[in-house]
Order: sequence, then C-alpha cells, then structure tokens
Amino acid sequence: MERAQDYQIIAVGAEIVGAAAATALGRGGHKVLLIERDWREPDRIVGELLQPGRLEALKELGLDREIYSY
Repeated sequence: MERAQDYQIIAVGAEIVGAAAATALGRGGHKVLLIERDWREPDRIVGELLQPGRLEALKELGLDREIYSY
C-alpha cells in the first residue's frame, strides 16, 4: 500500500480544477494522488463556471468527455 509520502503532490478535490491540475501535473512527470471525499453526485444544486476558452484546455488534457457526459 502506498503512503502519502510516496507522492510528490496530493491534490484534494476532484472537480474541474482538481482533476485538471492532477492530470497536468501527472503528465508533467510528477507522482500525484487525487483525493475526493465523496464520489457520489451532490444532493444539492451546484454550479460550475467554465470561462470561454477553458474548454480547449480541458480538451488538451483529455477531460472534455467528462463535461459532455452530463
């Protein structure tokens, strides 16, 4: 079992920014652990703002399919 000390970066929160940061850092050669407290869908209405042009950044990271899956 790996321990927190085995990672160079620990990212907390797997929503848009956390997932994108962890992906980019991992592809950059860092050993990254991504932690999310609860993988269930939220029981409340939540909103995300995706600024114009940021979808291209998500496409480059291969994360755009997650946006379209909703």
